[in-house]
Amino acid sequence: MCISLSAPSKSFLVGEYLVTEAGPGIIINTEPRFELQLTKTADGYHDGLDAHCPSAKYLQKHAAFFNEYQLKFIDPHHQAGGFGASSSQFLMLYCAHHILSGQNIDESKLLEAYWQNCYKDKGIKPSGADIIGQLHGGITYFHKGQNKIQRLDWKFKDISFYLFRTNKKVTTHIHLQQAIKFDRELFSSIVKDTYDAFLQNDTMLFINAINNYYNALLKQHLVAANTINSISKLQKSDKILAAKGCGAMGADVILVLADSAYEKEIIDLAETLNLSDVATNTSLSPGLNYAKEEC
Repeated sequence: MCISLSAPSKSFLVGEYLVTEAGPGIIINTEPRFELQLTKTADGYHDGLDAHCPSAKYLQKHAAFFNEYQLKFIDPHHQAGGFGASSSQFLMLYCAHHILSGQNIDESKLLEAYWQNCYKDKGIKPSGADIIGQLHGGITYFHKGQNKIQRLDWKFKDISFYLFRTNKKVTTHIHLQQAIKFDRELFSSIVKDTYDAFLQNDTMLFINAINNYYNALLKQHLVAANTINSISKLQKSDKILAAKGCGAMGADVILVLADSAYEKEIIDLAETLNLSDVATNTSLSPGLNYAKEEC
């Protein structure tokens, strides 16, 4: 028997850091998708799982169960980082364990298990927003403080978003072990503007919100030097409407907003800065998928 799970790549649109204090965040989930394949076997073998990530600890705790399966994790980004490989590993491993054990997926218990396997009472507790985003897919609004999860639709017809890999890497759960300060009120206000822009289909409010969140991160010294350098160069083009780094220090991924008609120009410009084109709004992808088949 073979079991296959897949989950989308994730990027923070807005809300990084704020979500660690149970505030709101918006997560973009796109192609390509991570995969976890489990094959029933007498001799369990685990391939592609990061030995230092939360999924490895979960695997150890439930070794008796997983030793009956050969596990293979497929990272479409080839360990380049930035799109939620670690969170997708944990999400798919946890869900595979519960599905095969005949248990329902309880989101609160999923998050609790994630925290138990990634938090060491040092620094900032990871939010789990990336886990929730990849579970639900598409564009996911998550506000833990209000117990609210909502799918949002991309209705901005004249603009597109582009996600570029910087080829730099910051490990989020390690980064959050530091003491990090930020203006919660300011961040919350900008996330609200972004959320309202989706509900009202207000393109200018959306563009301004993305620029404002980047500037707020910059002011709080929460943007990596390589990202500041790349965005400064991108902003020199009059075709760029907004840009920001995504996730921890905005180091791994840069999001760009531009008129949809300028796709080729935007991608060509990014390539001159050694940024790799990964996804756009046409690459939005659904949440966790599970399939069982004979093999």
